[in-house]
Amino acid sequence: MDSGGRWQGMEAMGTRERWSAALKRIMGMHFLAAAVLLQACGSGEGAGGGGVVVEDAWARPMAVPEDGASPPGIHSAAYMILRNDGDSPDRLVGGETWVAESVEIHESRMEDEVMRMRRVEGGIPVAPGEGVELRPGGLHLMLMNLRASLVEGDTIILSLHFEESGHQEVVVPVRAAGSR
Repeated sequence: MDSGGRWQGMEAMGTRERWSAALKRIMGMHFLAAAVLLQACGSGEGAGGGGVVVEDAWARPMAVPEDGASPPGIHSAAYMILRNDGDSPDRLVGGETWVAESVEIHESRMEDEVMRMRRVEGGIPVAPGEGVELRPGGLHLMLMNLRASLVEGDTIILSLHFEESGHQEVVVPVRAAGSR
């Protein structure tokens, strides 16, 4: 804000654009605060003395048009390692995030010298004492029909749904493949 109480850079915008820009800033501040809070609480990882722990989570950057009218078909993906430190099998069955209309479990694989991607029905089993890597070119979470851009350096909150251990909130940094 400037000294007159106005958002900087918004004078030349129309009413709809000002509201859209202000809403994005407010949402960003709330999600940043939630991310910090979740991180301080351990993000629910490994709570209860065992169960599935999420490690090395990240999402691919993807731009969405600034006019707020995101066309269908703008997707991104999230990757991570799921490790079951518990005594019972569990299964990742889905997820959700504010930044996408839906989260689907997908798998990419080479078939007849062509890389194909398909939706995984029934989820991803995670056996006790074992781990599963969600990675580019393999199992991954598709963030379908993005509502906002995923910008490198930002974070999103992803709620993972497990068959046995319930929901787990994970803070997911947005970064390009190969960067740390």
